[in-house]
Amino acid sequence: MSCRKPVNGSYEPSTRQFMRKIHNESLAKWANPGSVLPQDFIRVARVPLLTKLGYTDLGNPPDYQKLSATLLYV
Repeated sequence: MSCRKPVNGSYEPSTRQFMRKIHNESLAKWANPGSVLPQDFIRVARVPLLTKLGYTDLGNPPDYQKLSATLLYV
């Protein structure tokens, strides 16, 4: 059995997602003051798993461009 790296071709729908920068505004909408989520939930949403993944140091609303370029394997 051989392991091959995934290849994203020009016809693969997710290819554009890899080429574009993170759209911070749309990703952070869940934490904005006008969010449909209750503010109490937003305050307690920073659970230990988010801390381990490096999401808690991103601010509120989060700035996802501050994420490490290295992905963790969980």
